[in-house]
Amino acid sequence: MEKYRDVFSGHEDPQVEAVKKILREIGIDTERTQPAFVIDLLGKEAAIEVTSTAGKIDSSSKKMFQLTQFIEKYHKNERIILVANTYKREDPKTRTGKEDFTPPVIDYLKSNQVCAMTSSTLLELWKKEKSTAKDKIMQTTGELRVS
Repeated sequence: MEKYRDVFSGHEDPQVEAVKKILREIGIDTERTQPAFVIDLLGKEAAIEVTSTAGKIDSSSKKMFQLTQFIEKYHKNERIILVANTYKREDPKTRTGKEDFTPPVIDYLKSNQVCAMTSSTLLELWKKEKSTAKDKIMQTTGELRVS
């Protein structure tokens, strides 16, 4: 568990590496993209953008622009996934129940077949639902939540 704590890092490199490890363990293999590319991880079946923010993801987020660029210029048949470490300055235990993605963002994600989740959700999927996590991620559009 300790090796995955960086999923909550406010620093890009350790966070992206932690997300990559978790996804690999649930069956989604990816590699790091070149620096300055619009997404962070790319594989045969998935394209992943990883981000940290002090609050929620809204339509003015730079990451939403990057997802749009990927969709318009590079998208083939990969599942597009957004993993967001929302409220990064708060303890993960106190983040429960907060709005992580605004309604317009969720609508946009759904209309573009993007699966979005928080770092906490990804970690919970790995811990509690590893055998079904890949299917849930690959089939969800909009925000993925763990019940």
